Amino acid sequence: MRILLIIIIGIVLFSGCKPRTKHDNEIPENGVVKRKVTLRAYPGKELEVENEYRNKQLVRNQVYYPNGKTMNRYVLIDSAAWKWEMDAYYESGAMRSRSIASTDSFRKETDWYDNGQVQTDFTRRGGNKDSVVHYFRNGVKKEIAEFLDNKRNGRWQEWDSLGHQTRNEVYRNGKLQ
Repeated sequence: MRILLIIIIGIVLFSGCKPRTKHDNEIPENGVVKRKVTLRAYPGKELEVENEYRNKQLVRNQVYYPNGKTMNRYVLIDSAAWKWEMDAYYESGAMRSRSIASTDSFRKETDWYDNGQVQTDFTRRGGNKDSVVHYFRNGVKKEIAEFLDNKRNGRWQEWDSLGHQTRNEVYRNGKLQ
């Protein structure tokens, strides 16, 4: 899901969804710029995009599905740390993912199944410490994993879809203890 989110961010913020006013490269001091765009995922359909600015800085970007429901929403929540909250939604309107990311290497991401159950909780602290919890579609915990410098580090646990534990291991620097 993180790869999908990065692709969506790239599409929305950098490739063809650039803010435009009647003077192509003009960015308003303050206000909302609305426009229509076409994306390959929706051939022949125009999607509405809103970009909100404060002091000529983008503070919110929102893209809507053809049915009018929000597809993606990006909100700058701390301009000093360049911290963004990024939400993605299913076409039904249900939450697909929420990420909080900033330049200080902190990142928190939660993904949901289309039935509303949490699919993944991911946290990155300090740029090199990651923890992830995966869930089955029925809401039962599937896996807990921790990483340090992209190597397994800490407790590694897995369960089957009925909640019975199938793995309980400890790793240090990628090696099973």
